[in-house]
Amino acid sequence: MTLKWIGEPNSPYRKHHHDSECRSIEDFLSIAAKIDADAPNLIPSLSKKLMRADRLADSRAIQEFIRKPIKCPFDINMVLTIACSRMLEQNPSLETWRKIRLIINYEWQITYWLDKAITARVRAIPSAQEAYDTLAKNLIGELEKEPSNSGREHIDSKTENCLASWKNEKYPLEKLMSSLCGYDYPSLYDTEYVEIYCLLSKISPEIALKSISKCKNPFLLITILESRPCFAQWEDWAKAAPSAFDQNGDWTGSILLPLLLSHAREQLRFPSIRIENFAADRTILTAETKKLVKAVVDILAHREDATWLFVRWSTFLMRQVLHMNEHDYDNIQSRYFADFELLSAIGRIVQEKNLTLTLPPEAAPWELWCFQCVLSFFSSNQYIDIPSFSDFSNQWHVTSKDWHSEKGRDLLERAQLHLHPRSIPALSTRLLAFPLASTKNFAANWLDVWDKIYFLRELVEFEPNRELVEFEPVSETEDPMDHIDAGNLLLLWVCIGIACLKKVYEHKKGVLQQTNEDIINLFNYLNKSIMEMLEIENIFYHKDWLTALKRITFCRFLWKDIDIFEENDIPSKKQNDQTICDNLIYLQSTPNELIIFLHHCIINNVDKKYLRMILWNSSISLNDVIRTAKKLHDLRPHKYPIDREILESVNILVEPDIPTNIKDET
Repeated sequence: MTLKWIGEPNSPYRKHHHDSECRSIEDFLSIAAKIDADAPNLIPSLSKKLMRADRLADSRAIQEFIRKPIKCPFDINMVLTIACSRMLEQNPSLETWRKIRLIINYEWQITYWLDKAITARVRAIPSAQEAYDTLAKNLIGELEKEPSNSGREHIDSKTENCLASWKNEKYPLEKLMSSLCGYDYPSLYDTEYVEIYCLLSKISPEIALKSISKCKNPFLLITILESRPCFAQWEDWAKAAPSAFDQNGDWTGSILLPLLLSHAREQLRFPSIRIENFAADRTILTAETKKLVKAVVDILAHREDATWLFVRWSTFLMRQVLHMNEHDYDNIQSRYFADFELLSAIGRIVQEKNLTLTLPPEAAPWELWCFQCVLSFFSSNQYIDIPSFSDFSNQWHVTSKDWHSEKGRDLLERAQLHLHPRSIPALSTRLLAFPLASTKNFAANWLDVWDKIYFLRELVEFEPNRELVEFEPVSETEDPMDHIDAGNLLLLWVCIGIACLKKVYEHKKGVLQQTNEDIINLFNYLNKSIMEMLEIENIFYHKDWLTALKRITFCRFLWKDIDIFEENDIPSKKQNDQTICDNLIYLQSTPNELIIFLHHCIINNVDKKYLRMILWNSSISLNDVIRTAKKLHDLRPHKYPIDREILESVNILVEPDIPTNIKDET
């Protein structure tokens, strides 16, 4: 069975109605033969009449013109369709198509019948193929020179502006893979005009493919791709498209393959956008989407430039996937479902073919760390070996002298997509942390990088008094927001540390005792670093740093359940419990944060007895915290919102007296 896009008009998964107006090639063969026998001048005369007309003549006059010379009544629209096919044969040009479009505006059936009428003509008169081949060869050039909407000044101006902007794109490959996101291209080339190309791609497929392969106008090309989606045609073009990447992985400038990649991605995402349009249930759609994903990747794997194609495309796909939540992985309604499945399928191909994975020098700065995430993703699924941590950590080794140089600016550009995560730790930081978590001395390795970028901490604190910080003289073009950028990078490295901590915790069972000590050390390093940052007055993104503090404190509560802090562990349990008490005391300064944190611990089944003990050792009265939170809410409800259900859930920790056995534990 031939595969079809799920959103393809004749896909079995689309809801559609039976077309009672369906006509076959044989129908047109028999009718054309009958007309040519009974009235040999009818079709040529009708074609000339239609070519001279500025608009379709009155319907009754057309009917009279057609029926007068022939005895048997025929479907008027079929006769018109045959006439249109002869018009293209006699004068294969864009101007002829514009005349036909006038007819189609009145008689829509011609759109669906014209390819059958042309095929019937070629079967009857094989020499007619040459005319259609000529049109297929010249059509793209004509459309590039003269947009179909020519004559409407505001559209022509928009077309020129888009093309001018496209020529100045710094990273055009990224735009192509994202379906030219940011450009208002749909109105530049009316799909009714480029339908003639889709028609000719069926009549003269090889010549049509050669013509679009030479096309330099991405807006025209993507309109052609979107005008009539068909998996079979996509497969043919994907196999035959010119190489898009050279031996070094640099983009060759060919726009067809990148646009085919974006087109496939959009078709695979179709169910998430139009789920209500399908007759099948979600389980069937999920299975069919996965089947199509595998087919797409398998087709691309046979190309000569497959290695670099997968490197560059997987990096782009990872950029999209980094926005997804965990529940999106198997949810067909998620806009990221297809991206995740494509990444997984590419990973399996990489494993089978043992492809070398690197990134070419021409890649945009954001690609470097997205590709690092790709490597971690493939490695976590055991498709490839663990990527090097040193290659990643060395990129952080930026001194105060480098901060305003190209090295420092590059670090900021690479990190840009990973700053301000939606959650701590986010998918992005978990993937970046994977090589770190796989090293033997992960705590010492994390601290080594933190120490080497410690100058950023000083920059955050002393930016208003730059003379207090040891920096090289800078140019007048220096970014006045340097202290914010520095704080963002520090927060990102802390988030990577937290992600490493959680990763190691998830794989704690069966590991060596040395890992316990590293976990404790990394916890202490992170806790100290976060508290130091929170002590800076007016620190930007204070809430994110507070969230980071809550995350590692919560991890510490979880460790109690797996006995990391045993009598022989270093440092001692008492010392680390004191650190936790200090964290809760800090959170107490923002009552809502402490209440939400305790609620999070309760719903994750942290031992309530242990929570009470820590609150007691911290000299925190939960009753007082709740009263303060309510008072603040009454004064400024928008600034200090409270959730009544959360308040009720933490009431279980409120006790007038702490039992003796809890006091004795410390």
